[in-house]
Amino acid sequence: MIRSSYYHYVTVEEEPFPMQGLADRIATIFSKGHVNFIEDQNIISILNGKIIVNEDGVRGTGPSADRVKKIYDQFKIDLDKD
Repeated sequence: MIRSSYYHYVTVEEEPFPMQGLADRIATIFSKGHVNFIEDQNIISILNGKIIVNEDGVRGTGPSADRVKKIYDQFKIDLDKD
């Protein structure tokens, strides 16, 4: 909430990236306990922080990170279709 006499209204120009939906999709591959959506930071931590996902992409290395990257890429494609 913004309180000021200067601002008359605030608009959202685009929908926020659905990180929870992406976390749910990633959790279908990894067990639910290994996928942690940290809402206040808007990131997904996988395998206790070995792989981090945000709106911009995937950070991490190895075969698991490659799988997450494929899921992320497909998720973005699916979003663009809608």
